[in-house]
Amino acid sequence: MFSIFRFDREHAVTDTLDRDRLLSVEESAAFVNVCQVTVRREVARGRLRGQKVGARWRFAPEDLRAYLSRTGGDDYAELVREIVAAAPPPTPEQLQRLTALFDYRPARD
Repeated sequence: MFSIFRFDREHAVTDTLDRDRLLSVEESAAFVNVCQVTVRREVARGRLRGQKVGARWRFAPEDLRAYLSRTGGDDYAELVREIVAAAPPPTPEQLQRLTALFDYRPARD
C-alpha cells in the first residue's frame, strides 16, 4: 500500500492504493512528481512502461519506481547526452551563426 496526495475539485485528498492496482496518467504523474504531458511523452519515447486499457493508459507502481530509479528523479544529464548523441552535425551556416552568437558582446553604456 502507498499513498498519493492529489487535489480534488475543492480540497486535497490522500488516496491509499493497492499495490496491484494500475494507476491512471494523472495518478502516475503525481507518483513520479511530473506533469501528465511528461508521463505521456516518456511513454511515447519508450522510457516509461505502461499499458493501454481501452483508450486510456495505465501504469503499474513497480514500473513507475523502475522509471524513477533509471532517471534518478530529476537528473536530466543522461537525457541531454542521448539528445546530443542523436543530433545531426551542424551545417556550416549553423556553425557560423553559433560563432556569431558566442562572439556577440552587448554595447556598454
